Amino acid sequence: MKPLRMFNEFVKKGIMRKKTPDFSRASSLIEEAERRKNFLTEISNKIEMSDENANYFIENVYDIVMELIRAKLFMDGFKSSGE
Repeated sequence: MKPLRMFNEFVKKGIMRKKTPDFSRASSLIEEAERRKNFLTEISNKIEMSDENANYFIENVYDIVMELIRAKLFMDGFKSSGE
């Protein structure tokens, strides 16, 4: 497993670029994360988690976390170019 790197390393390498904060895009991502959370809560109240479906629950949680991270980056004025 690769060691964790500091955020400023990604900025120096150009993977993360500074730009004007985009609060509209951030708000949209936060709203989508909230909808996903509500959906996941509704599903988890109806369906018990099992070995067969646990991965789907985890995927949804991952998507929620990633949307919130992206929202924070947009609010702070960063854009990623991927790696």
